[in-house]
Amino acid sequence: VIQKGKKAVNEIEFEIVKYENLHRKVQRARNMWTILSAKIDQSDSFREYASELDEVRDLLRTDFEETNSATICYFYLLIETEANQNERNYLVADLNLKKMHNLIMENSSLYTKARRGEVLVNIANNEIFLNNYSSAIKNAENAKLYFEKGTGNADVASEIEFFARFYNNELDLAEKIIEEIYISARKRNSPFAYGKRAYLYACIMTIKGEIEKSNELLGEVREIEKNKGGWNIAMRVLTIINCIEAKDYESADLKVMNMEKFIKRNSKLHHIRKRDVLILRILLKLINEGFDFKKVYKARKHYFELLEGKQPDYYWKIRSPELIIFHEWFKKKIKP
Repeated sequence: VIQKGKKAVNEIEFEIVKYENLHRKVQRARNMWTILSAKIDQSDSFREYASELDEVRDLLRTDFEETNSATICYFYLLIETEANQNERNYLVADLNLKKMHNLIMENSSLYTKARRGEVLVNIANNEIFLNNYSSAIKNAENAKLYFEKGTGNADVASEIEFFARFYNNELDLAEKIIEEIYISARKRNSPFAYGKRAYLYACIMTIKGEIEKSNELLGEVREIEKNKGGWNIAMRVLTIINCIEAKDYESADLKVMNMEKFIKRNSKLHHIRKRDVLILRILLKLINEGFDFKKVYKARKHYFELLEGKQPDYYWKIRSPELIIFHEWFKKKIKP
């Protein structure tokens, strides 16, 4: 009897240790994704968090294989999706997202409205990479049904819808959406989201020819100025475009020179895309040639071929800060 009692106690202790270990690993998975996703949201280059993502990816894979936890699997699939998107394996990412959707629908302990909305947001985002804009719009709209209106999650879903509608040439609807979430971010005191959306809103104003309004919005993007890569450079390029559109060539000249200094100063410590360096070289040539677009295009034809091509260092990236595609804008300025 004593032996049976001791064995039962040992079994109970084993189960307690097992449960505590599972709880610790689940909590770790949740915390890791929270920290990493915040970094991803404010980054413009995969290189800024690539090593961290690989480390978390390996750890969560091991934890899932050890525990078979649905919750750890959920966060692992989020990491896998991010990794596959950055590797441009969008069809594999789509399969992961479908697995994730099935996972939360089949596990009552895992299911929450917020999680279902989060999965739909990720599906919509991946569909943009697959150029399936109509489906992306539908999933982004559906995602908002699972979030409270005006919350950060609802605004993220709206931001995805904004990009999908913009790429689907629905400019008026895209403008309405970006204006709404720009105002919402200001009310919620979300500095980076506010700066990013002010910039995106400014891009729309530039496209519509409302340069003064665009410049007003660019005056509100201070938080993304802290970013030393794509967001900051995209903001500088848009400011230069606005100067050129307003025929303020003296200011354009000054801002191009400032951009050159900025890139030289930050290129040793931060990742600067070769695409952005080429854009700078084209702008410097444009200054030297007195803003003769046709002459610069002929002289730098090889640069434009790189910008229009598919080499990873030079190609235009969808869902990147470069909402106004530089080489397309430039070619439209060439007089017939």
